[in-house]
Amino acid sequence: MVILITIPFTFLAFQHAQYAKQQLYGEKERTLLTIATSLEQRIPDSFDTLVDGAGGISADDKRRVLYGKLQPILQELSLDWPGYGFGYYDKALGILALIPEEPRLLGTAATGGALKTYDTKRPETVYVSNGFTQSGEEILSINYPLYVGGDFVGHIWANVKSKDIQAAYYAELVKTFSLLVAILLIILGGLWWLIWNNKHSLTILAEHIRRGGEETAHFRDFPQIQPLLETVTDLRYRLKSEYATQVRVSAEIARLDRLNLISEMAAGVVHEVRNPMTVIRGYIQRMMLKAEDSQTEQYATIIKELDHMNDTLTAFLSLAKNRRVEIGLHNINGIIENLLPFIMADTNKAGIKAHFYPTERPLMVYADDREIRQLVLNLTRNAIEATPANGILSIKTSLVGNTVCITVADTGEGIAPWNMEKIFDPFFTTKDSGTGLGLAICKSIIGRHNGSIDVRSERGAGTVFTVELPVVA
Repeated sequence: MVILITIPFTFLAFQHAQYAKQQLYGEKERTLLTIATSLEQRIPDSFDTLVDGAGGISADDKRRVLYGKLQPILQELSLDWPGYGFGYYDKALGILALIPEEPRLLGTAATGGALKTYDTKRPETVYVSNGFTQSGEEILSINYPLYVGGDFVGHIWANVKSKDIQAAYYAELVKTFSLLVAILLIILGGLWWLIWNNKHSLTILAEHIRRGGEETAHFRDFPQIQPLLETVTDLRYRLKSEYATQVRVSAEIARLDRLNLISEMAAGVVHEVRNPMTVIRGYIQRMMLKAEDSQTEQYATIIKELDHMNDTLTAFLSLAKNRRVEIGLHNINGIIENLLPFIMADTNKAGIKAHFYPTERPLMVYADDREIRQLVLNLTRNAIEATPANGILSIKTSLVGNTVCITVADTGEGIAPWNMEKIFDPFFTTKDSGTGLGLAICKSIIGRHNGSIDVRSERGAGTVFTVELPVVA
């Protein structure tokens, strides 16, 4: 793996270094051209103009005069371009001035690549290893033709030592290789870490499977075995779901058994208890007519308690599975609107606000209107009792598909999570006073109407009961 990674990285490093070398040479050529054009712009006029007034002098004297005029220009420009050589050349007089300054070369004739400029009449970039060079070293040189009045009179040259370019090239090569070696080490380190991590992950996965874990996140690092493990996990999940479903069904069956037992008791016992209670109430009323004023209040208390017992027995009888219902076609919105005066009276007494949001169209269902009234009253009274002063009770009807929904929401304290599964059990209550039959009766009524009830509650935010009944098409 190291060899397979190293070979392409070495090739890339070499290619990058060659590209960097080309860039360096291109940059130096542009710099040399800039120096040459700067020199051209610094010449006041032709060489003859510079020696004006020194007519009739010899060629050597003419070179000395031109040297005195041109060398200061080169000295000034050398401050901006240290490390570069440049100067003027006249085709008749030879070298006139140059940087670095070497007076012994004054008048030396150009050789090698410089002569190509006189043939092509355009700038030429050449590599010079013999003839006129900087200290005898190989140079990269540009020869820029010099025209005066349209006549080709000589050229300007600018050069730089090739070893400076090579040094920069080797420095770039070392930097590139160092960077690639660092990247290679990082990649190899990453590969080593991946191998170690996979080994560690396999150990964790083996332990996870041994303990019967089900989280598929442990399998994502191993896509080859993930389908098999996901199948096993799915089977485990299904088994657990089936077991949980059986537990819920068993609990529901137990609850229905208790409810059926209560229903059977309600059918037989309530009537037996009501008859003597009716006789007792009648005798108490007759005794009140003959009683003294001091005893009238006591008899009234007895009658009140008998009525309370009768209400409890009526509620108890509502749990009867085989209770006879009178099914008819009714508008849910109409039933609730008829109950609003009673609901508003309870909310006003409790100091809370009540809102009813009916649908625009009638919601027709087959139902026993008395039982629907009792259902709505039980839910709203529970909501009122659970809502503090200045709270809000909301009743809303809606049509969802083929289902009529009645939603009763309050802003009370909510139902504790540990009580959610018990609220529909008979005689379960968290109130100081109450029979615990209200929601059990609601559940029984909904069951007789082939409906369902759902409850959502949040502590401190309130409770929402949603009743669903089949709609009449």
